Amino acid sequence: MSEGPVQATLPLQEGKPWAARRSSPSLQAADTLIFLFFFLLATSSTFLINRKASFPQNPKDFWSSGTIDSILKGGPALLDGKSEDIHGLINLGIACYQKGPDNYIEGLKALERARYLGAMDDRIFWYTARMYEEKGLTHFALEDYERYLRFYPFDTPAQLRVASLFYKEGDTARALKHCLDVLALWPNSTMALYDAASIYNQQGDYAKAKPLLEKCLSEMGGNLPPRGYLMLGQSYEAEGAFPKALTEYLQEFSRNKSDVNVLKALAGTYEKLGQAADAQKMWGLAYQLAPRDPLVRSKYRKVASAPKAKNKNKR
Repeated sequence: MSEGPVQATLPLQEGKPWAARRSSPSLQAADTLIFLFFFLLATSSTFLINRKASFPQNPKDFWSSGTIDSILKGGPALLDGKSEDIHGLINLGIACYQKGPDNYIEGLKALERARYLGAMDDRIFWYTARMYEEKGLTHFALEDYERYLRFYPFDTPAQLRVASLFYKEGDTARALKHCLDVLALWPNSTMALYDAASIYNQQGDYAKAKPLLEKCLSEMGGNLPPRGYLMLGQSYEAEGAFPKALTEYLQEFSRNKSDVNVLKALAGTYEKLGQAADAQKMWGLAYQLAPRDPLVRSKYRKVASAPKAKNKNKR
């Protein structure tokens, strides 16, 4: 069998080798219908992804006290273990949440019962997550928050709340993921910028923390949240830019003179800049606040036994 050049079996449009010619009007009409179908599918999918939760989450949007109390009166009948009124159970759970923390146990029972009966209502995830969080059951709260976020991935407050809970649980990787998810959609979110920078700073990745802090500083009009200047100073110090680090540490010190970490950072930077007298002063202040801190105690004893120092390089 002889080998020869491969021949195309369909006449291709010039300049568009991926598109075969269609001469039949019926085929062209079919193409149009297929295109419209997929366009509508893509549009509806985008709408579903971008939709926002419309159920009441804040007190200003809650039902009236009369409505809440009326629903709560039916609670015992709905929670007897026999009721299959899914709609009633969901309303009871929401009413319990809106009534307040004293009713959260009943609210969780109602919503979990509705879920057990097969409820597919996305409100359940948010309300159970909030009530589990308030009752200190963080593991269950996070499970339902993440289910909720599959429905509403653009809910920034929920994303940041989940990030905060993961951070408190020590799961910094997942906390960072949620912060970065927010920044991918809203790159100017000051809370996400700050939280992500905090995680990078804790990990010692100052190179990644620094640009986030600088952007956060710009977005907030030159005023970082608490410990923000400390973290920015640590980023500069990691680069060897000690004068810039000192400026940031002093900014943090000006608004919080009782943070031992700020005092330690200032003292260490003064030492690197040859300003021994200022370093001694900061170690002394740190010792007053944390005399049991090993580094502070060691440094204080050393400077206390040394002659009064002078600054070699005054700014």
